[in-house]
Amino acid sequence: MSKTQGSRGKSQQQTKLFSSLDKEANKMATSASEASVQPLTLDMLVGELEKLRKDVTGELTASMNTALAPIQASLQKITDTVATHTATITGMETALSAHSDGITTLEREVAVLKSKLDFNTANTFNTFTYQSGE
Repeated sequence: MSKTQGSRGKSQQQTKLFSSLDKEANKMATSASEASVQPLTLDMLVGELEKLRKDVTGELTASMNTALAPIQASLQKITDTVATHTATITGMETALSAHSDGITTLEREVAVLKSKLDFNTANTFNTFTYQSGE
């Protein structure tokens, strides 16, 4: 959406909101002129203002929900992607841990075999030296 379109959308929403406010103001003025027969009381004024507040709040909430809908959809996609990546990373961590344990076991076995090889090599060398010395 271009900047002009965004400004136009905001302007239209503001115009709609202000026209709604103008309608309410006209209703209140009409009520006030009709109230010339009846005096305007504080309770009546509070009631009208409360009604106006509810109407404006409802319109603003609807406008905000409409404006935020694309962002909410994008956030949902991001949340889904993060959840998928979290599951993948957890699986990779588990597999790497298993491989690490296997490598540790193999390193121990290699150390034992090397020790046996060194021992056998030393014994063979000693036996060879002993026999050739006779």
